[in-house]
Amino acid sequence: MAVSMSPKVAALGGALIFLLLITRGSCARPVNFNATDFTADPDWEAARATWYGAPTGAGPDDDGGACGFKNVNLPPFSSMTSCGNEPLFKDGKGCGSCYQIRCVNNAACSGNPETVIITDMNYYPVAKYHFDLSGTAFGAMAKPGRNDELRHAGIIDIQFKRVPCNYPGQKVTFHVEEGSNPVYFAVLVEFEDGDGDVVQVDLMEANSGSWTPMRESWGSIWRLDSNHRLTAPFSLRITNESGKTLVANQVIPANWVPNTYYRSIVHVAGTRAEMAAALLALLAVLVTTMQFGAGAQPVNHTSAAAVRQLRGSSSGWLPAKATWYGAPTGAGPDDNGGACGFKHTNQYPFMSMTSCGNQPLFKDGQGCGACYQIRCTAKNNPACSGDAKTVMITDMNYYPVAKYHFDLSGTAFGAMARPGLNDKLRHAGIIDIQFRRVPCSHPGLTVNFHVEAGSNPNYFAVLVEYANKEGTVVRLDLMESNSGKWTPMRRSWGSVWRLDTYRPLRAPFSLRVTGESGKTLVANNVIPANWRPNTDYRSYVQFN
Repeated sequence: MAVSMSPKVAALGGALIFLLLITRGSCARPVNFNATDFTADPDWEAARATWYGAPTGAGPDDDGGACGFKNVNLPPFSSMTSCGNEPLFKDGKGCGSCYQIRCVNNAACSGNPETVIITDMNYYPVAKYHFDLSGTAFGAMAKPGRNDELRHAGIIDIQFKRVPCNYPGQKVTFHVEEGSNPVYFAVLVEFEDGDGDVVQVDLMEANSGSWTPMRESWGSIWRLDSNHRLTAPFSLRITNESGKTLVANQVIPANWVPNTYYRSIVHVAGTRAEMAAALLALLAVLVTTMQFGAGAQPVNHTSAAAVRQLRGSSSGWLPAKATWYGAPTGAGPDDNGGACGFKHTNQYPFMSMTSCGNQPLFKDGQGCGACYQIRCTAKNNPACSGDAKTVMITDMNYYPVAKYHFDLSGTAFGAMARPGLNDKLRHAGIIDIQFRRVPCSHPGLTVNFHVEAGSNPNYFAVLVEYANKEGTVVRLDLMESNSGKWTPMRRSWGSVWRLDTYRPLRAPFSLRVTGESGKTLVANNVIPANWRPNTDYRSYVQFN
């Protein structure tokens, strides 16, 4: 429950907060804008803008892409959204940030500022700052009646500046993500006024009195993996980029269910006693912040040497650490494959034998679908069988505890145990394991292409699954009907590839897949002329 109070009380509280923050030494996380090219107006900076998806749409996906926001075609987003490259997206920390943009270098530009929200990642920037806007947002910069003319310009120069977000009538909303359960809790944070972006979320269980830091899963989704059943109701504490905090007391009820919204409630303190209680509660939050602090930053094990070592280890075993998450006998938190986008990872050929991999394994999405054998021995833990088990990378591990860290599904972790000792091994928490890269084997399956929701004649996105032997896909090309020409697609995220175009694409489409070894496979006319979004199209080809 969020707290509101009268101006006098708020002023007193603000003064107390200020003093406490000075004592704490709190400061905002710096924004990394290196060697900025300033425009003539020092409040504005130079950038490039493109657009994608439908001309008057919200981008390719109303569910917010790499930030995870829902229904971005509806208020308060209202389709005024943008993908941002890394200085704007900030590894997900920039999700929800608001910017004013304007253009003046095209005859169709109005010069009027329009506000957009970062809801997705731009993986292929063409400038230091690159806004890949929805068709709606791009057209909004035009003079009346010239929206289409401006969109036809393609890449344009714009100016931008950071502004506070403003969501009149909206409270901070928490969406409990699909796959959450008593030992795994994931929540999307939306509609934060002011800074807009969230840099830390903490959870307090019922009657615990202590805050537990959650980990950023991806975008604006935060997760908590627990070694015990979490006790609801939960309070959630949000910290934004400026260092300000907001506490929603018991916002997640005892009977919470996944895939559900819970809106924070503003409590208006009326009597002096209520005002005093509100202030004490606010101060208690700050004291708790000083006592418990924030979680450690993730360890960065992404050196090129580490990646080369991994690629050269096909016949030998390397040491790693393993943890597990989600349900004890589940496929992780989400049967739809997390940051790789794979569908139904609890079913064949995944069979819940899945893992999050840190950067040397995930490789910015290029590691999606890679297969590894893992094992642990009695030397590591008496419950270990020593038998090798094969797992597939289906998600990103953002908080590694070692150079190579497999954050396994409960099923995969337990599979390394001796018969009947699965739960005992899972109770060990973090264990030492060995691993090696192996070819993937999907008997009876050909390469599958899933056309993603939001695809349309000007925007085509496809998930590639079940690449035998290779496992990982490093390039995907598309050939339109009767064109005789291959057009490279761009990796959108995970194993999802996309093609944005200024004109309608002509189906049927052929797709050419390149595996990590450099081998190619062509699926001729695999996407038919009457293709539909959110549909699987199975090819007749497979890597041998």
